[in-house]
Amino acid sequence: YYHYQKALGVFTGSLSAYLSAINTLHSFGSWSKHVQEALQHQKKNPGKIIIIRYEDLLADTVTELKKITSWRSIGKNADLEAVAARCRFEELQQVEKNAGSTFMDKTQGANFFREGQAGTWQQVLSETDLQTIYTQPGIRETLTEMGYAV
Repeated sequence: YYHYQKALGVFTGSLSAYLSAINTLHSFGSWSKHVQEALQHQKKNPGKIIIIRYEDLLADTVTELKKITSWRSIGKNADLEAVAARCRFEELQQVEKNAGSTFMDKTQGANFFREGQAGTWQQVLSETDLQTIYTQPGIRETLTEMGYAV
């Protein structure tokens, strides 16, 4: 989200500065609060919300698509392998390159589909950045509840 905000010119500082100010930058509140509200809504209203982790979608797109189609009772005859192939990150990136996008128009050519990889935070975030993240209220608990190792 840092790169998205930076490309739009909403935030102009460093990643470390962004992490320090992150809870005040968004109208929806902190990431942890936002995710906790979604988790609580899911618990109170089973069947009304499905939570899919990006890492799981990357690792096994077809399985995650099956969860989504089953959850909404749609696409019973859909070729999910073909859908997964059309939704591969590289495919989406190529479509954006060929057709352009509103995001590119607003950012003088920055790609909305930037990297599409899981785990790059390990190479990007410093120990100081991680401490900034982990000391924010509810972050560790939310990450753990979502299945991330902390």
